[in-house]
Amino acid sequence: YPETLHFDAQGILWLLGGRIYQYNSNTGNTVEIAGPSLFPDGRTRGLSILELENGDMWIGTRLRGIHLFDRSRNRFTLAYADRPFPSLMNERLIYDLNADKAGNVWAATSLGLIQFNSELDQMDRFPDLKGIGDTSINGLEFDSAGNLWLTSTRGLYRLDPERRKAKFYSQAQGVHQQTFSNEAMSISDNGILAIGGLSGLNIIDTLDLPAEEPPPTPAITGLLTPQNREQPIATGGKDLIVESRTENLQLKHNNNNLTFQFTHFDFANDPNNVLQ
Repeated sequence: YPETLHFDAQGILWLLGGRIYQYNSNTGNTVEIAGPSLFPDGRTRGLSILELENGDMWIGTRLRGIHLFDRSRNRFTLAYADRPFPSLMNERLIYDLNADKAGNVWAATSLGLIQFNSELDQMDRFPDLKGIGDTSINGLEFDSAGNLWLTSTRGLYRLDPERRKAKFYSQAQGVHQQTFSNEAMSISDNGILAIGGLSGLNIIDTLDLPAEEPPPTPAITGLLTPQNREQPIATGGKDLIVESRTENLQLKHNNNNLTFQFTHFDFANDPNNVLQ
């Protein structure tokens, strides 16, 4: 049975499921698309679809990678599956696909965000972005400024691809829930973002969000030396904690290396923490 439906630029309806079909509403004919040659059972297990300007289609699957359907050849011609990225693609559910102006393809997957460029044979899994590279991403949409909006199992994010900076949004910015449905988001030309979730519909004006607050101020809770890893250095008979910031610290001549202990900054919105 079809899980995903898509009308392409030619008016053909694509039905994605265990197998992929094309339905022509003018003729009433339905044609099955042969699956990639990688799979002898002929089942593509299609889950998501992205139409390119030339009519080619990227198909995201359930645990069978991402595949390019060449419209002119009427067959699959390129696969990100068993090679060269087996552990990256075959273990993922590809929930959503999108493309930026530079031709990069972005995939929302059950194991995090992926960006790839088939022409350059490059792929990025964003291991440095907590909450994006290591969390199930349900859907993604670009706004007019080039920012990428992401729904995940942790909540809503806005990613600046050029700066590689992510912003987490919570109830303070009008997001009423943190659990969203797969591929249930869309953004209008005037910046209105609609997201479906388990608790209903979220409508967010991305051009009229509250001003960003500065990152939480870090607090030092301890200072250790190589000779005393278990107990913080004492200052005036007390451990070095927040209230002793203005107190002089006496160190021995051989205390050349120090280890600072910090608190967590923002427990509720961890992705917003910034270290500089």
